[in-house]
Amino acid sequence: MALKLKRIDAPKNWKSIKPHRYAELSEVGIGVNPDEVVADMEANGFDKAEPIVIYEGENLDGRVRLDAAVRVAAKNKDFVPFFAEGEGTALEALAYVRRHRLGRQNLNPTQRSMYEEKWNNEYESLAPKPSENGKASNDS
Repeated sequence: MALKLKRIDAPKNWKSIKPHRYAELSEVGIGVNPDEVVADMEANGFDKAEPIVIYEGENLDGRVRLDAAVRVAAKNKDFVPFFAEGEGTALEALAYVRRHRLGRQNLNPTQRSMYEEKWNNEYESLAPKPSENGKASNDS
């Protein structure tokens, strides 16, 4: 199953939404120039195809976009980015971040290996554990 995204209105506190812990498993915007993102938003508006994804009330995906949107909104009070709420399990949210991070960022082999290890450790902590009768259990 994959994390489902549902379009939502911008949260009232959108300028101060904190990053989700899964988002923080990797660095912010590797290979991305934040000033270029701001310039693009000022020229073209917020890209509706790339909403800021909120999960458990925090920014799961879109830290650079959120920071850029805050900067644009400081100059243009009517500017509001697009948001989606991620609906699903913790494993689905973690898989979403991993897939988007690997597909979007320019990671060198060392960075890719380092983040794979972090994601794998997190997966292991979330994966169902076998119970005493041998069936999967996820009581944690």
